[in-house]
Parts: sequence; C-alpha cells; structure tokens
Amino acid sequence: MNRWLNRAANLFLMLLCSECLLRLIQESFHLTVAPRAYAWLALLCVLMWAAVFLRRCFIPCVSAAVGVLWYLIRYSKEDLSGELLDILLAVRSYWPGGFWSESSGTAFQPSAGSHTLALILILFIAVVYLAMVLSGESVRISLSLLLTLPIVALCLAVNRNPPAFPLLGLCLFWAELIIGGDGYRPSSAAGRAVLLTLLPCLAVLGVSLYFNSPSNYVPENKALMLSQRLEQLRGSFSSVWENMPKMPQLFQVPGYQSDALSGWDQGQDTLDLSRPYDFSARAHEVFTFRGSADGTLYLRGRSLGSYTGTGWSKAEERRDFQALNYAACAVSSAAASGSGSVLICDFAISADRAYDTLYLPYFTLTAPSGDIAVPAEGKSAYTGQCLLLTGGSFGPLPESLQWEELQYRSFAREYYTRLPESTRAALTGLAQKNGLNAADGSILAEVVEYVCRGSIYDLGVDPYPDDDYALYFLQNARRGYCIHYATAACCLYRALGIPARVCEGFLVTARAGSETIVRAADAHAWVEVWRDGVGWIPVEVTYGAGSSEDGGSDPSLPESVQTDDGADQSSVPETQESGSSDTRMEASPDGGGTGPAETTQPQGEGIQDSENGAENGEHEQGPANTETPKPEDGHDGTGEEKRGFFRKHRTLLTVLGVLTAAVLAAVGRYLYVQNRRRRRLSEPDGRLRAIYQYREAQRVLRFGGEMPEAVLTAAEKASFSPHSISDEELKRSLDALNALTESVQSGLSPLRRLLFRYHLGL
Repeated sequence: MNRWLNRAANLFLMLLCSECLLRLIQESFHLTVAPRAYAWLALLCVLMWAAVFLRRCFIPCVSAAVGVLWYLIRYSKEDLSGELLDILLAVRSYWPGGFWSESSGTAFQPSAGSHTLALILILFIAVVYLAMVLSGESVRISLSLLLTLPIVALCLAVNRNPPAFPLLGLCLFWAELIIGGDGYRPSSAAGRAVLLTLLPCLAVLGVSLYFNSPSNYVPENKALMLSQRLEQLRGSFSSVWENMPKMPQLFQVPGYQSDALSGWDQGQDTLDLSRPYDFSARAHEVFTFRGSADGTLYLRGRSLGSYTGTGWSKAEERRDFQALNYAACAVSSAAASGSGSVLICDFAISADRAYDTLYLPYFTLTAPSGDIAVPAEGKSAYTGQCLLLTGGSFGPLPESLQWEELQYRSFAREYYTRLPESTRAALTGLAQKNGLNAADGSILAEVVEYVCRGSIYDLGVDPYPDDDYALYFLQNARRGYCIHYATAACCLYRALGIPARVCEGFLVTARAGSETIVRAADAHAWVEVWRDGVGWIPVEVTYGAGSSEDGGSDPSLPESVQTDDGADQSSVPETQESGSSDTRMEASPDGGGTGPAETTQPQGEGIQDSENGAENGEHEQGPANTETPKPEDGHDGTGEEKRGFFRKHRTLLTVLGVLTAAVLAAVGRYLYVQNRRRRRLSEPDGRLRAIYQYREAQRVLRFGGEMPEAVLTAAEKASFSPHSISDEELKRSLDALNALTESVQSGLSPLRRLLFRYHLGL
C-alpha cells in the first residue's frame, strides 16, 4: 500500500510543479498559451512518471512521450523556431527593465500568436528532470529547488505583482517535498504523509495568501534598495559583456555576411517579394539613434507605390508637392490651437555613411521635404525634432497648404488606388464576402483585423508559387512577414478605394539620452493611408500575427480608426513584432510629429556600441527590397541553400533533435546508475555496504526471484546489531546478490533482459 501511495504522491508533486511553472512563466512574460497546453503537459507528466516509477513501463512510456512530442511538432500549425525566439526576446526585453521596475515589461510585444508548443517542449525537460530527481534515494529537496527556485526568481524579478495561484502552488510543492523527505523509499510512509498533510498545508497557505496577496504587494525601502543593488550588478555585467571583443563569425555563415539595410533590401528603388528573407543581414549596424524621451518611434524611409504582383516599384514622385509635411503641420496646428496634447522629442541620428534618404520620425517638419522620401543629400548625421501627439485630434492645415493639399488629394485618389484589374476584381469580391465596406468608420482597423486573423508570422517563408502575392497571401498562404502583410493590406485598401502605399523604415525603442544601435534586424514595413485634410498616416498591419490549431487568434486591435474628415485617424506605429522587428501601430495618432525642426547638423558625437531591441526586428529601410543580396566574391550562395535546407526539413530536424536528447538522457541515466552501483558495492564502511547490497537485491527482485538469506541477514545485522560485520559475511552477501542477479537475468526474455541491465546499471 505504501508503495502506491508514494508513487501517487510523486505524481501529484510532478503535476503541481509543472503546471504552476507553466502558468507563472506565461503570466510573468505575457506569453500566449492555449488551454490545451496544460492538458498536454499533464499527459507528458503521467508518461514520464510511469516510465520512472513503474519500471516495466520505461520503454513504452518514453516511446509514447516522444510520440506525443513528435505529434505536436509535426501537426501543429505553430512556428516552433519563432516561438522559441519570441520567448528569448521576452526574457531579454523584460529583464533589462530592472528588478520591480515601473517600466518593466513595456518594451516587448509578442509576435507569435501562441507560445504553446515552445513552452511544452521547455517544460518537458523540467518534467524529465523532476521525474529523475523525485525517484532519487537522496538529495531530492536540494535538486528540486535547483530547478524551481531560479525560474521563480527570474519571474519575480520582472514581475512586481506576480500571479498568486501559481506561487501558492509552488509553495505547496516545496512544503510537501520537505514533508516527503530527502530520499525516495518505495515502501516508506512518506507518500502517506504527503497526501494526509495536503489539505492542512493548502489551508495554511490559502489563509496566508488571503491576508498577504502578491497582487497587493508594495515593496518596502529595504526591498527597493536591494533591487537597486541587483540592478547595478546587472549593469556592471552588461558593461563588461558589451566591451568584450565581438565574434560575429560564431553566429553568421563565414563568407556570406551582408551589409544590406534589411532582410529584403536589394539596393534599388523596388521591392521584390519573390526572393527569400536574407538572414545574414540582420546583424548589420545601420545607424545610431539618440532621443530626448523614452519610447518607441517609427523612422520612415521611403514609400513604394506601384504594385507589380510580385513586388512594388518606386512610386511616382510629385516634386511640386511637399506631401510628407502635411500631417506634421496638422499636428503642429493641433498643438497651437489646443485641440491636441503634444510632446516634443529631440532626436539625433548618426551613421558611418550617407544613405539615399533620411530616416525620420513621423510628424517631423523638414525643409525641403518631398512626396515619398526626404533626400539625404550626402548627410550621414542629422538632428531634428518630432511632435508626439499624445491626445486629442489633428488640427487644420495652415491656409498656405490647404489649396496644395486639395490638389495632391486628387492625385492620391487616382494614383494610389491603382491595381491590376485581376487583383482588384478578386480583392473586391473578397472584401464583399467578408463584410469590408469603405463606408464604415472603422474600415482601417477592420482591414488590419482581417489580414492578421489566422495569419502566421514567419521570416523563413518560401516565395509564393503565384504571380499575385497579395491575393495568394489572403487566400492561400496566410504566412509571411511584414512586407507580405503590408502588401496584402495595401492592395485591399486600394480595392476599397482608399489611397494607400507601402512604407519602409525602422522601429526604434530608445531611452532618453542614450544611444541606441539600429540594426537591419529592426527594419520594418507598414502601410500609409491617405486622410483628407491631414495627409499620409501610418497604419500597422503586422502586429498580432499568429495562429492556433483552432483557426487562429485575432490580433489585439487598436481603437478603431475613422476615415471621415472630422474623426481621429488610424494608427501611429507603436509596438513591435517580436522575433522580427515588425511592430504595431496604435490607433491614436501618437507617433512622432514635429515642430519646426530641421534635419541638418552633423553629429560630432561618437557612436557608442549599446544594445538595442534590435533582435526584435526584421525590416529594413530605404530602397526596400525583399531579398538576400547577390552573392559576392564568387560566393555561390551556399549559405542561402543551407538556410533553405533547414527551413524545408525543420520538422525532421526537430524530431531528430528530440530523439537525440532522449537518447542522451537515457545514456546519462544509465551511466549514473552504473556509477552509483559500483560506488555502493565498494563502500568502505561494512555496515553501509551490507545495507546497499540489500537495496540492490530489492531492485533485482522487481523482476522476480526471492531475497537471499545471506543478504537479508547481513542487512539486519548492520541495521539492528551493535556488532560489526566481518568480511566473510559481506562476501557471502555479495556472492548471494550476484547469484540472484544472474539467476533472474537468465530467466528473462531478451527485451526484458535489456531493460533489467539498464535498470540496474549492469
């Protein structure tokens, strides 16, 4: 009876710990987990428990666990690599926020629609570890704490108000673990004690939680001082790490490193969607950015206007209009008239070379400006101001620009609604089928929702087998990254008669007074929509991309954007896409806008190598293009072929990785048991050696046989008699143990004999 109570107690401890860790990690880092994750994790717990505690079930249960993982990886619609990267970015984004920092957790927005698969795989490793630790004959408590305490400490460090119930469950796990003892004895009464004290422990912890809920916790001065010291320590380690010599060759393919401005940049004024993403460009440092305020800004580069089916060509530029200044003037007018609340942000950008265009926040006044881009005119460093519209609405344009805006409006409605006739007809039918009507006040947000719903964000997507990428994305693929989302949304807007164009640039998440390195990984593409009386307004269409097995998850939409002249207009870019720097724009005009700022003075300050949220990005600037740069120096493109091979065989490689990990774990367990058996049977203390021989005999008896009299007599004498045990008695006990082992082994089938030898470490 005690044997089964012990097993039941250990199963309860495994389920309690794993489920609470899953909930704690999910809520601390704001990850998305489907409810089925808890059921799958519980199933894996049961299988690993049976494999370890029901010895005859080891091989079938381990095989079943591997089969479950293979099923999840093979048939899940989720992107495992994107989820894992998202989790790493979440940890990286939240951790620098500081211990109990007010701003902790504000910089990260997940790009994957769900993190279910990645968290199941990560916690499966914890489940295997727990099963091995709880079955150990010693140090169960310390090894269990070695797993759980660091995870809990990391979650508490980034979460000022941690979730109460996962913490309650983990406290219950620790309490019952201590009650159960530091070693597992199959026939002891430890399991009975765990199950009997379960309700009393839960009641004590529940009462404590009622009066001291973590959600109501306010740190005292001592706690804040400790957190500040820990933050200083973290900053010291970060400084040391940043000053260490960089070794990019460890992370990039030798001979295939790109200095492209984005993963699709071709150095031209076109965007070619028919080429795969260039991962070698991600680490390229484009420029540094310094701002006078904390926050996230979208730096626009240039707009693309003519849809070719497989990409975009350079827009027709009207040099007689300064259309990029219209929205900035509307923000300035709002500030002057008091119809909007505005924050002024000074910024400075510095690069090691001059690009074709200037990268400027939205609502920046420049003189002269342009229609699709602001020419750089050879400048590699420039400064300016942008106005952030934090509340209210746009103001009227100055009278000097109203006539010009009317003229440009007619041009925008004619040119920026052009589409191939086949594309227009198909998208018009798609819009009617899904209830998208240009007359709706929230049509901009509705299009964003439709494009993102059920779509999967994937940098490794292969080129589409079609000559109309917008239509193929919406009807077939539903997989891609920012340029695919932006292309689909822009064409859909045009089909509805709304002037729209694709814009390329960068996302920058900066801290006031600090330099931020902007890399090609931070490049991004979004849509600009024309609003009468205001000008070009940015609309983010990539955020929230992701899907689940039940059909996808809806994006978290910004407030609805209205298209009539008097209403607040859509989105100003604001948050990111993770795993790539695709980011999201908010529905309120909150992006960057400027006052009378100019972009001219060269920066004399040096460029400091500081970390940025650059890993979160993927889009890039200026002459945008979707493809990897052509191989240079005679390189034949093997790096790209290797990346294509890994993308195509990702499932197979993942399964092989899981199988390899399982084999390594099995081999590690066998070596551990073998070494422990050898050490015990050579124990110098005679009493302990007799007891260990008895325990080894018990392990053999699980496969059959009877306890030898010599082994039992020696163990009883060692345990209960004050007399010492002679060498002859120990030798008789050992000979009897060996004879029992050989006798039991010879009577087993080949498969059970293999399991027997593995179980005992023979």
